[in-house]
Amino acid sequence: MFRGWKARAWKKKIKNKDLWQALDAATGKHRIAWQWVRGHTGVSENERCDILASEAAKRIEESHTPAQRAFALDEFLKACAQVPGQGELPQNDAPLI
Repeated sequence: MFRGWKARAWKKKIKNKDLWQALDAATGKHRIAWQWVRGHTGVSENERCDILASEAAKRIEESHTPAQRAFALDEFLKACAQVPGQGELPQNDAPLI
């Protein structure tokens, strides 16, 4: 998912680049099948999720400094690393969950 951005050393103007880089680092330990979904196409559930996510992001941005958000993200990633079974990739014959 991040190959193009990484190939250009993340130089392209990317909205929320720090979050994409953190997601890239967090997902690097896992095999993930990303699926692109067209946004804002009249699917009511998709549009509702977009509204909720945008409102939540705005509330967090307004109520926390960039340093506080970075600290919270770091703590979240540390906690994710401590979840049993999250440290190793499954073998090729293991089912993906």
